[in-house]
Amino acid sequence: MTRPTPIDCEQCHTEQMFVMRMKVNVTSQPQDKEDLLAGKLNTFVCPKCRFTKMYDFPLFYEDRKRRLMILVVPPPTEVIHKYPPPGVVKTTQLRMVSSRNELIEKILIRDAKLDDRVVEFMKVQVRFASLSRSIPVDGHLMFSGVVKNDDDEDVVQFQDVTGASDDTFLSLPLPYYRKFAKALKPFIAQILTPDTLWLRVDHDYGQQLDRLVDKAIEKEEEVEKPRRKKRRR
Repeated sequence: MTRPTPIDCEQCHTEQMFVMRMKVNVTSQPQDKEDLLAGKLNTFVCPKCRFTKMYDFPLFYEDRKRRLMILVVPPPTEVIHKYPPPGVVKTTQLRMVSSRNELIEKILIRDAKLDDRVVEFMKVQVRFASLSRSIPVDGHLMFSGVVKNDDDEDVVQFQDVTGASDDTFLSLPLPYYRKFAKALKPFIAQILTPDTLWLRVDHDYGQQLDRLVDKAIEKEEEVEKPRRKKRRR
């Protein structure tokens, strides 16, 4: 699905007609996924001066093979209450994001066979760990993959993409992900979802999970206090 959209070139100020992609089905057109990851999809190239810019347009991304559907709703676009095809709600991960970078991140997480909800929780822990070392993360953390570190160990790697340096990479061991995934199951079930089937799993979601875990730890400590006193007697 496409839509012609007039765009004023930011360099030569000439109005050009740009054909915007509004739907991408990588199940039937796998090349579209490669173009998206390579930064070619919905990228404007002025035919007059060759000025190039990637635009964030509303987009519906569908990958039936990986059971993933994503709505891209850039601000200030209103939230789209789009209903997915019948029969996929219980078997497909439905997500809503606000930018191309977030869309690509969701795709990479799914390709790595990770749960994006756990990944967002890990980002919160990475920020806390960096802060404790007096190296605060100023920018936006994005998942960049599961890679080998210098000790040949698998780690979940994140990139600080909007901080002082885009070359800042942070990571946590992959076994941490597995421990978090198991421990977070009851907390994930506690997070109320909005009146839409499309869930936003972002920094705010990760913080919600972290607060729930903190409350559970505090509650457990309160229960343990009288037990400790009895043992001392």
